[in-house]
Amino acid sequence: MPRRDNDDEEDDFDGDDDVDVKRKKRKGANSEAVGRLAGPAICIMVVASLAVLGQCISIPLNVMALMQGPRPVAAPGDFAAQFNANPGLNLVFGVVFLAIQGFILFGAIQMKGAKMYGVSMATAILSVIPICSSCVCFGIPFGIWALIVLMDQDVKSAFTS
Repeated sequence: MPRRDNDDEEDDFDGDDDVDVKRKKRKGANSEAVGRLAGPAICIMVVASLAVLGQCISIPLNVMALMQGPRPVAAPGDFAAQFNANPGLNLVFGVVFLAIQGFILFGAIQMKGAKMYGVSMATAILSVIPICSSCVCFGIPFGIWALIVLMDQDVKSAFTS
């Protein structure tokens, strides 16, 4: 009687086992697609986390600047001085930017787990927009990378919902 190794058992198929092989192949392809999402998702998470951290420092500073009272009026044309002279406007922009970065961070976490395709796509698109991007020099390339990966048909099929 010929000797059977455990490896040979997987090679012997009859009837319904072909369905299991197809499931295993599809599952392997999905894990490969999810693995391709990890790179851009982690990069976007890191950049968005740094932006959230920066806003968590900036917002209290703007609140303190608001409590100090009115600031001197800046000269026309000096946009940096005008922007710094209005801590209320800085506070509003900071809160809006914090909300956008929080959404980008949430979406990148969902992207890494291959969940919520629409949110992942919105995250990649927001990362490409310069006003919404965490850091233009990093956010835009990582967003483009995420968009390229998300447009792949295998990656789309790997998403659970």
